[in-house]
Amino acid sequence: MLHDLVFSVPEKFATGLLDGSIVRYGTLLKDAGTGRILAHVQETGLAQQLLSNIGIHSFTPWGAVASVANLATSGYASAQIHQLRGMLETMQVLQFANVGMAAVGLGVSAVGFAVINRRLNGLKNDVEQFSTRVEHHFQELKDTHWRQRFSSIQVCVGRADRAFQLSEPKAEWIRIEAKLDEESGYLAHSIQDHLGRSHFDVDWFKQLTTSLILCDAVRLRCLVQADELKLARSTASAVGKNYTEMFDSISAIQLADKITRSCKDQDQDELSLFRKHRQHAQLITDDLQEVTDAAISKSLLIEHLIESKVSGSRYLSDIAEHRQHPIVLLTT
Repeated sequence: MLHDLVFSVPEKFATGLLDGSIVRYGTLLKDAGTGRILAHVQETGLAQQLLSNIGIHSFTPWGAVASVANLATSGYASAQIHQLRGMLETMQVLQFANVGMAAVGLGVSAVGFAVINRRLNGLKNDVEQFSTRVEHHFQELKDTHWRQRFSSIQVCVGRADRAFQLSEPKAEWIRIEAKLDEESGYLAHSIQDHLGRSHFDVDWFKQLTTSLILCDAVRLRCLVQADELKLARSTASAVGKNYTEMFDSISAIQLADKITRSCKDQDQDELSLFRKHRQHAQLITDDLQEVTDAAISKSLLIEHLIESKVSGSRYLSDIAEHRQHPIVLLTT
């Protein structure tokens, strides 16, 4: 295990989080009075195993997994149900509103490249289904074009997974990160373009955003795996800045208005539709804020690894193999 780093369970800080003496910002726990960083939230391999088994993706509301007891009817093992219930309780202690946050990485992502590729394949299938109902507002979104974009990202992630078999894999991970940087830029441009349009499709926006988050998670994972922690730190900072510029200006009211104007439901008046979409839009903007805060705070986790002189590859290996707790805290 990581002898140079100290891990604890989130419940250690539960009282402080409840009484307000400790606050969470992204994946940081801070002393409310002094602002001192107390701990970094980090998922483990167990978290990713649990979430992957039930198909949790980003932008997944608590309600989708609230009745975990129902999983027993689908053959989910009682031990796994117990672990998943504990994870949900931990996320609530930490005051995360969305379990989907853990699906894209709390701290440095512990999810394997192969698992990310399966998620990307699911997103590609969603995009293909989206193209079957595309209307004139989206005619430029050719099915073959987006299939090529996702295939390009998937090829990179597949190469990252196979790089473990190379005698010198670090250079390969660095090359892959550079290629994914280009793909990330394209996805970010597509998101900004969609936000600027009068017509707005929530499903398409979620697919684009989830793809961007996964792409950036792989970029960061590649650099940490290659032990290029200083570059990983600056990359994490750049990703956080990019998310801030994209998402901070999105208000729930503006988003609800876009969704309402694009809605085909003629059975309700516009005001009723707006009120309904306002709640949905608020959930989306809250999720985007969580994603942005988490992205910003990851650079501080990597800074802590640098100061502690812990290699990135060793850190990733140990958190991936951790099977006792889904979420742990790296205390400072």
